[in-house]
Amino acid sequence: MKDELTRLREKLELYRFTEDASWEEGAAVSATLVETQQADENSSVGWTQLKFKFEIEMNPQTMSEGEWLQMRVQRMLPLRGWDFGDSQNIFELGLTNACDENKGCYIGQEVVERVRSRGGRPNRHLGEIQFESEIEAIEELRVETEKVGSLTKSVVRASSGYHALSWIERRFCQIGTKVRAETSNQFGVIKNLLMGPKRPPSEKS
Repeated sequence: MKDELTRLREKLELYRFTEDASWEEGAAVSATLVETQQADENSSVGWTQLKFKFEIEMNPQTMSEGEWLQMRVQRMLPLRGWDFGDSQNIFELGLTNACDENKGCYIGQEVVERVRSRGGRPNRHLGEIQFESEIEAIEELRVETEKVGSLTKSVVRASSGYHALSWIERRFCQIGTKVRAETSNQFGVIKNLLMGPKRPPSEKS
């Protein structure tokens, strides 16, 4: 969607050096952020290369709202306003490599660098949970009596039961962990987790 593309560009310009980004718009929208060159064999590349491209299909496959929701949940594609907002950071959304360590000052840098110095391990992760019975959006999740997270607005009924995206505390992020939706009192199992690439703790720490 065009408004989401605009927000994506704004975020990339916030977290990366804009002079190394090129944008092309037309039948397809693409962006490339160029990797810095090594001065010698002992030098390390400061930035990672990032490329993406959105192509407009000439004969796009139509999809109902329900099919779109089911596809998003199964592929772990969170939607702004439904599953995340400005309170989520890049590590929680699995976008660790989208933020340059050498970017300089920007809004939220202190939090990002604090998490990065600890190996890029956020306090929570996005997960897909499968329930056998109907559940409600935004229910709190518990393991026994302890609160471990909450569902987002993305809840869909499928042939295998009810599936929902959820935010789960890191220490409970294990495939197969059983959770209980507090309001509907239904039990579910963590089926999938959105985990960013593992990074070693920063030497600066």
